[in-house]
Amino acid sequence: MRIERKTTTILVSILIVSLLLSFIPQASFNQETTVQGIEETWIERVVEDTLIAGTPHSPIFITGNGGFQGLAEAEGWPGDGNESSPYIIEGFDFDLGGSSVRGIDIVDTTVHFIIRDCIVANSSAGGGIGIRLHNVSNYEVSNNTLYNNWAGMVLRGENATIVNNDIDPVSGNICIEANDFRNSVISENTMNGGMIGLSLFDLDQCDISHNNVTGSPDIAMYLFGSEFVTVSENDFSGAVSVGIYLEFTNNCTIIRNNASHSIFGILLDQSNDNLIRECTVKGNTNGMSFRLSWDNEVEFCDIRDSPEYGVLLDSSSTRNLFKWNILLNLTLGEVQCNGIVNLFDYNLYGYYVGSDENGDGIGDFPYPMQGTADATDYHPLLIEPTFPGWNPSPSNQVLEFGERISYELDVSSLVPITDWEIDDTTHFMIDDAGTIMDVGVLDVGTYPIDVVITNTHALSVEGSFTVTVTDSMSPVWISQVQDKTYSFGEDIEIQLIAWDLAGIDSWDISDSENFNIASTSFAENGIVTITDIGNIAAGTYPLTITAYDPTGNFVTASFSITVTASGPTGAIEFEFIMSTAGLGLGLVALIVALVAVVNSRKGSA
Repeated sequence: MRIERKTTTILVSILIVSLLLSFIPQASFNQETTVQGIEETWIERVVEDTLIAGTPHSPIFITGNGGFQGLAEAEGWPGDGNESSPYIIEGFDFDLGGSSVRGIDIVDTTVHFIIRDCIVANSSAGGGIGIRLHNVSNYEVSNNTLYNNWAGMVLRGENATIVNNDIDPVSGNICIEANDFRNSVISENTMNGGMIGLSLFDLDQCDISHNNVTGSPDIAMYLFGSEFVTVSENDFSGAVSVGIYLEFTNNCTIIRNNASHSIFGILLDQSNDNLIRECTVKGNTNGMSFRLSWDNEVEFCDIRDSPEYGVLLDSSSTRNLFKWNILLNLTLGEVQCNGIVNLFDYNLYGYYVGSDENGDGIGDFPYPMQGTADATDYHPLLIEPTFPGWNPSPSNQVLEFGERISYELDVSSLVPITDWEIDDTTHFMIDDAGTIMDVGVLDVGTYPIDVVITNTHALSVEGSFTVTVTDSMSPVWISQVQDKTYSFGEDIEIQLIAWDLAGIDSWDISDSENFNIASTSFAENGIVTITDIGNIAAGTYPLTITAYDPTGNFVTASFSITVTASGPTGAIEFEFIMSTAGLGLGLVALIVALVAVVNSRKGSA
C-alpha cells in the first residue's frame, strides 16, 4: 500500500508540473539560460534559420513602386528600393496547389529588387505562371527553383538579371518567356521540358549565356524580332524541332553554342546580318537551314553526323558566307544551296577527295555544292581550319639609342605562313621569316607596333608590342682645358669639344657674369667657345662647363681662370688634352675643332 501511494503521488506530481509548463509563454525562454549545456538562444536561432530556408508564403502581387514599398514594409523585407539597397524577396515557398495563380506577380515598377532562393511550384493549370514581372526594371531573379508550373517565368522590362534558376519541369508552355526585354542578362539557368525552353521576343542589347535547355518538345530557344543580342556558351540539346531558331532577327551574335539532336540544329527565317561562330551542330536531321535570310556569316562551326544535309539554303537566301567550317558525315550531302551569291570558302568537307601538291592544307581542285545555284568552294581544306598561334606572344623591346633591332617573332602553325604584316613601315620592316628590323637608327622614343600573321588557311593571329629607345649614356669630352692664367687686359678665349651620339643639345657655364659662351655643332660633336666680357678684374675665377644631350644626360668640366695684375704676355696659349673616353670617338671631330680654332685666331690677328 505504501508503494502504491508513493507511485500515485509521483504520477500526480508529474502531471501537475506538465500542466504548469504548458501555460508558460514562449517569451519566458528568451533568457540566455542553459539546459544540458545548450544555450536556449542558440536553439531559437537554428529553428528560425530552418524556417527561412523554405517559409511557406501566399502569392505575392505588387503594382507600382508605392505598392512595393508598402508590402515590403509590412512584411519586413530588407532594402529600400535604391540601387545600393534593393528590396529582397528571399527564402519563400509558394505551393500553388495546381491552380493558375501566379506565385510572384509584379507590375509597373522601377525600384530595385531581388528575388532569390524561393521555391515556386504547382501553378500548373492553364495560364499559371511561377514568376511574372511585367513592365518592370532594375531587378535580379537568382537561385530560385520553379517546377510543375504551366510557365516558369514571363518577363517584360529592362535592366534585368535572370541567373542560376532551375526550372524543371514546365507542365505546358514555356520555361522562360521574355518580351520587349532590354539591356538584360539571362544566364546560367537550367531548363527542362516545356514546349519552348527560351521564348524571346523583341530583345535589344541582351546577353543569353551559359544556359542549359534540354528536353523541349518543340524549340530550345526561339528568338523573334530582336537585334544586338549575344547568345553564347549555351547547351540547346534534345529539342524535338529546333535547337536555335531565329526569326525576323538581325545583327545578333550566336557564338560557341551546342545545338544538337533536333530536326534542325540552327534555323534562320527572314533573319539578316547575324554572325554564327564556333557552334557545335551535331546529330540533327539537318544541321542548319536558312529561309529568306541574307548577309549572315557562319564561321568555325562543327556540323556533322546528320542523316540529311549539313547546310540548307532556300532560293530566297542570298549573300551568306560560310567559311572555315567542318562538314562531316552528312548522309545526303554537306550543302544544298539553291540561293544565289552565297559564298563557301575554306571549309572542310567529308566527301571531298583531292590532292595537295604544295602541302598547304588546301585541296588543289574546287569543290562544287549541291543545289541549283552552282556554288563552289575554291579553297576546300584537307585538314581542320587552324589558326596560327604565338609561342610566346610578342614582348616589348627596349634598346639603347644607336642600337639596332633584330627581333624574331615566334609563331606556330600546322600549315605554312603566307603573310607577315607590320603596321609601321616607316621605321621597321619584317622579312619572310618573321624577323623585325629597323629601317635606320631610331630616335629616342616609344614605337607601338601591330603585326598580323596569316597562314595558307587565310587565318590570322594578331599581336601588339612596343619598341622603346632610351638614351642613358652621357656625352664625353673630346678635349678639355686645364687651369689657365691671363694678364689683366689680355683677351680670354677657350674652346672645348664634347661628343654624343645624339648630338650636343645645349651648354651651361657657372659664371655668366664674367664670361660668355658661344656654341656650334658638327654632326655628333659640339664646340663651345668661352670668352671674357672684357677687362675682368684680377683674381681667380673657378668655372664649370656642362654639355647636355637632347635627353638631358650631361658631362661637366671644371677649371680655373686666373687674371694677374701684370700686363699682357703676348700670344694666347691654348692647351688641349685629349680625354681617354673621347680619344677613339672624336679624332675627326678634334681635327675639325682645331681647324676652327686656327681660323678663329687668323681672323683675330
